[in-house]
Amino acid sequence: RKAWPMFNQYLALRPSDQETREHVAVLAADIAELDDATFTEKRRAFRQLSRLLRSQPERDDLRRRLIHVLIAQGSYPLVQKQVEALYARDVVDPELQYIYANSFGALGQYDEAIDKANDLIGYIKVKDTIPAVFNPRQALVSDMPKAYLLFAMAYRERGEGRKDEEIADQGIEKMVEFNPDSAEAFHIRGRYYEEGSIEHRRKHYEKVRSSFEKCLDIDPEHIAVSYTHLRAHET
Repeated sequence: RKAWPMFNQYLALRPSDQETREHVAVLAADIAELDDATFTEKRRAFRQLSRLLRSQPERDDLRRRLIHVLIAQGSYPLVQKQVEALYARDVVDPELQYIYANSFGALGQYDEAIDKANDLIGYIKVKDTIPAVFNPRQALVSDMPKAYLLFAMAYRERGEGRKDEEIADQGIEKMVEFNPDSAEAFHIRGRYYEEGSIEHRRKHYEKVRSSFEKCLDIDPEHIAVSYTHLRAHET
């Protein structure tokens, strides 16, 4: 942040210095992604990166940075547009697919989010007459815990009854089954059950405690779970 005025003044004197302009755009993106970034800082990063991409649309690296700036802004329709631009250039990977699916959930478009989350974690329906099953061999990202959370939250937030909630819970349980050595998976499981409805929290109280405990067993220094937090759920 302290370096920004200096670079800005330099570019005012040498606007044709493309290398420095790119460096400044990346710096602006770094600032925009800070937890305490202001609206002005996020808009500045958006402008800097957008300007570069207009002249260099092939710069997939800059477009990825723009996507993360847009996520920080909460501009999910634009996130989708930029991911689709990468898809059009045959740039496809699990992280991008997760971002794309998550953008639909963030916009409340739960059916679309569910459709894409199903593919991410391998929740496959072979025939309409046969219930869908979890198949990690067909999953795009069976080792990405946040994809299971996306799946579960999309079903939970769609709110179409107990069946959706049951499918959401199954997704969380499959997450830890397929990722038994992931502290992050058990942290997500604990938070998921902790943040449900009152009835849901009471029903799964033991899973909250045991999940946080397992998280700390795997990673005693996990920054999101403290022993104080764990003690709050002790019986």
